[in-house]
Parts: sequence; C-alpha cells; structure tokens
Amino acid sequence: MKRLIAMLGGMMLLGSLLALTSLALAQDEEPGASADAPEATVRLIDVVATDFKLDPTNVTVEQGVVAFAIRNQGVIDHNLAIEDSRRQTIASSSPISAGGFTTLNAVFAPGTYTMVCTLPAHREAGMVGTLTVTP
Repeated sequence: MKRLIAMLGGMMLLGSLLALTSLALAQDEEPGASADAPEATVRLIDVVATDFKLDPTNVTVEQGVVAFAIRNQGVIDHNLAIEDSRRQTIASSSPISAGGFTTLNAVFAPGTYTMVCTLPAHREAGMVGTLTVTP
C-alpha cells in the first residue's frame, strides 16, 4: 500500500510539474518570440514536515516557478504555507495527514519569504523556515 501511495504521489508531482512548465512557457511567450526560446525552469524543493520542524529550514532558489514536494513524516497533520514579509499568504497547501504527501506550486519574484505550518500553534512550536528567491 505504501508503494502505491508513493507511486501515486510521484505521478501527481510529475503532472503538476508538466502543467506548471506549460503555464510558465505560455506566460513567457510574446508576439514574435522565437521557437528557440529557452524553456522555463521549474525549481523542485523537497520539504519534510515532522512534529514540529520543517526540513530544510532555509532554502534559496532563483525566481520563477517553484514546486514544493511536501511529505508529512510526523504523527499529526501539517501543512505548508509561503508568506511574504507582511505575513500575507502567497500559497498554501491543504492539511497533510500523517504519512501523507502533497505538492504546492507557485511563481515567486525575488525576495525573502517565510515557509510555515499554519495549523494552530505549529508556527509557535517551531515549524518555520526561510525561502530566499534570487533574480
């Protein structure tokens, strides 16, 4: 059963990455753009949520499309949200059950963001990290 869940999670991630790449390419097209234009790069970040920690806690990526592959290796539900410097949510996953997996996809401009579990008291318990996006 665990193998089936892992395989389905991998297929969901692959589908998400393909959709994001297509979306990023469509957004980057300009009238008269060359067919030889470089493809958009999707940055993949593996995040493990445990009770009460995010791993890694500090991530640096280049601007653009970022796909988070989130695994809950804790014994209670967790989620992953990305907040800007005003603590406004840029993107957020649904709660992930213990042993579960999900993806979170977003497009980021350069800046510093907070990665956090927004379930009650999880931020205060230490489920916080930093996402630095460079040009």
